[in-house]
Amino acid sequence: MTYQVLALKYRPQSFDEIIGQETITQTLKNVIAQKRLHHAYLFTGPRGVGKTSLARIFSKALNCEQGPTLTPCQECIPCREITESRSLDVQEIDGASHTSVEDIRTLRENIRYTPGTGHYRIYIIDEVHMLSKSAFAALLKTLEEPPEHAVFIFATTDPEKIPATILSRVLRFDFRRPSVRLLADHLQKVTAEEGIVIDSEGLLWIARTAEGSVRDALSLLDRLTSFAEDKIQTDQVLQILGVTGRVAIFSLLEKILTHETEEALKQAQNIYDQGTDLKQFGHELLEAIRDLLFFKVIGGDGFDDLSEVEIETMQTLSSKSEIPDLEYLFHLFHHAYQEIVRSTLPKVLLEIAILRMCTRAERVAITDVLEKLENWQGESGVSLQPATLSVEKKPPSPTPSRTPTSTTKSFEGFLKLVEKRKPSLAPIVARAAFNGEQAGHIELVYPTNPAYAE
Repeated sequence: MTYQVLALKYRPQSFDEIIGQETITQTLKNVIAQKRLHHAYLFTGPRGVGKTSLARIFSKALNCEQGPTLTPCQECIPCREITESRSLDVQEIDGASHTSVEDIRTLRENIRYTPGTGHYRIYIIDEVHMLSKSAFAALLKTLEEPPEHAVFIFATTDPEKIPATILSRVLRFDFRRPSVRLLADHLQKVTAEEGIVIDSEGLLWIARTAEGSVRDALSLLDRLTSFAEDKIQTDQVLQILGVTGRVAIFSLLEKILTHETEEALKQAQNIYDQGTDLKQFGHELLEAIRDLLFFKVIGGDGFDDLSEVEIETMQTLSSKSEIPDLEYLFHLFHHAYQEIVRSTLPKVLLEIAILRMCTRAERVAITDVLEKLENWQGESGVSLQPATLSVEKKPPSPTPSRTPTSTTKSFEGFLKLVEKRKPSLAPIVARAAFNGEQAGHIELVYPTNPAYAE
C-alpha cells in the first residue's frame, strides 16, 4: 500500500477533530442546529491551523445525506466525494491560479445550476486575497445576491488585501494558533497511534518549531521518523530541527547573568563548532531571555509549554537576575541580532554581543539613585561645606547686618522648601556653600564646580 504522509492521514474529518478552534467550530455547529445558514464565510488565520479542513467539514455537514447535520456520516456518496476531493457540488478553487475575470465569470455561470447529490452548491476559494481587483468586482454581485442553494467559503492568510466591499458581505472567523502544549498533546496521540516512541521534551521542541501550524508539526514528525524510524531521541530532534536546545541556551544565559565572560565565549564557540545555525541560535536566545523575564514577572503558572526541567532551570536563573537587567539584556541582544541576520560574519557579531552582555555595568533604577541622593543630602548636611569652603578663593564679604543664627535658619528653611517643591533640585542646592541672606535673598557659592551653578 502506498505510504500516506501524516499531514494527510491525520487531516481532521469532523468538527471535534479540529485543534484549538473551539469557538469557531461551536459557532458553525450552532449555525447548522439553528438553521441560520449564511451564504458567505471568510476563514482567516496563519498557515496550517485548519481553515481549509474546516471548510471541507462544514461542506460535508451541509451536504451529507443525513444533513444538514452536526455529525457527517462519512459513508454516504456526498461525504466520500468531498473527502476524496472529487465532488461536483463542492468546488475547491485556488485563488492564486484563478485570478482573472474570466475565472469568476465561469463561476457565476456554473453557480446557477442546482446541486447534484448534495443539498448545496459550495465554492471553497483558498487564498482568496490573490484575486485581482477586477475579479473581486465581478464576484461582488454574485456574492451580494447568490442563489439559495449556493454557499461561499473563502480562506486566506492575508485578509487585509481583501476589499472592504467583500468583507462587509461575509461572516468572518479568525483562526488562532494552537498553544505549544495543545499541539504537543496532539502529536503525542499521533505517535501513540503510529507506534513511534518519543519523549515529551522532543514533542515540545517539534511543537515550538512548528510555530502553531498543525500541518508543519506533522510534517516535521514525518521528517524525524524518516531519520530515526520508530524511536526518536531528544538530541536527534534537536539535530534534525537545527535548534540548540534549552539546556545549552540556559547554560549560556546563566554565564551571561553571572558575568563569566571566558566561559560564555567558550560555549558560543562550541555551539558554532557543532554546525548550529547562528541566526536560529540568536532567535532562541532572545526567546529564552524573554521567557526568563516573563517568568520573573508572572511566575511559573503562566508557562504551560515548559517541561519540569525547564521550569526548575528558570527558577534557578530567576534568583540570579533582576528585571531591569533582563530588560537591558534583551534590548542589547535584540539590536545585535538584527545585525547578525544580515551580516556575512554572524559568528563575529555574536561573540561581540556576548562579550558586551557579559561585561555590562550593573543596572540601577533611577528611582533608587534619586532616593540615595536625597538620603545623602539629608545625612551629610554641613559635612560637604568645609571641603568647598577650603578651596574658596575670595567669597564676598558678609554685610554687618547678618548674624550666624538667623542665616543658618534661613538656609535650612530654604533647603526644606526646595526639597518639598522640587526634590530633584535639593541635592544640588545642598552642595553649595551658603554665603548669607539679606533682604529675602539667599546667596550660594559654587567655587570648585560651576556646573552645579549652571
